[in-house]
This record gives sequence, C-alpha cells and structure tokens, in this order.
Amino acid sequence: MKDQRITLLFLFLLLTPLGSWAQNEQTIRGTIIDQQSEVPLIGVAAELLTVDPMMGTATDLDGSFTFSNVPLGRHTIRLSYLGYETVTIPNIIVDAGKETILNVSLVESLIEMSAVTVTAQVDRDQTNNEMATISARSFNLEEVTRGHPSNSSWINRISLIMKTSLPEDTTS
Repeated sequence: MKDQRITLLFLFLLLTPLGSWAQNEQTIRGTIIDQQSEVPLIGVAAELLTVDPMMGTATDLDGSFTFSNVPLGRHTIRLSYLGYETVTIPNIIVDAGKETILNVSLVESLIEMSAVTVTAQVDRDQTNNEMATISARSFNLEEVTRGHPSNSSWINRISLIMKTSLPEDTTS
C-alpha cells in the first residue's frame, strides 16, 4: 500500500508539468492590402474583439500585423482604415500548434460631398502693410505713369531723393 502511494505520487509529480506545458495561446498574423492596387496598407487599425481586455495593433510598412498570446478558440477581428470600408471577420479559429494567418483586401469607400466655392474680396482702399504709420495705398506702375507725360520725371526725382537721403553704411 505504501509502495502504491509512492508510485502514484511519483506519477502525479511526473505528469503535472506536462499538462502545464500544453499550449493555451497562439499567434494571429496577417497582411492587409488595397483590393484594387494590391499595395500594402500602412497603419490599418486591427482589433481583436473577443478577448478581455480587447487587443489592438496597427499594420507596419509592409501592411503586416501580429496578435501574440491569443487564447485558443474562435475570435473576431475588426479592421478599419480612413478612406476604406471597415471589415469585421468573425469565427477565426485559433488552434494549438500552428499560427493563424489572414490575408485581407480592403475596399475604398467613396464619400461624395457637395461642391465648395471659395471667393475673395480685396479692399483697394486699405493698405497691405499694417505697420504703416501714415496713410498708404498700394498702386501699380500703370497707375503711376497714367496721366500727364511728365509724371515719369517726378518719379525719377523721388527715386534720386530716396537714394541720397538713405544713411550711409557705417559698418564697413
């Protein structure tokens, strides 16, 4: 009787670690591409909805995503991306011994909006320079030379006065 107890205890201790080594979690991974161009989509939000707390990730530069340590069983994943239709994939079976691999194509969602009209108004009586301390108004070359032919001579005089009235450079 004592030998049987020792044998049962020995078998129990021997078999107990094997049960704890059994795989209770697995990995879900996949790639998400655009359906039309077949280009990998970067930054797609992938959510594993059937675990608590909910798990989430985003696709990398290759359009790949990975969920690690997913409990075995049936799961649902939701994929969403700006400008694309949201896709929910139910009944994804996660088995022990092999990863679950998903390859998904997302379809663009088109949103038609009403036209936008942009109009601008310019007040020619206001100055463009808010720092001007005197009354100022913008004008172009045509407005300056319009009128009497002698207008060009006074423009030359003003530019000469401006050149001579500027302070000399004292830094050199």
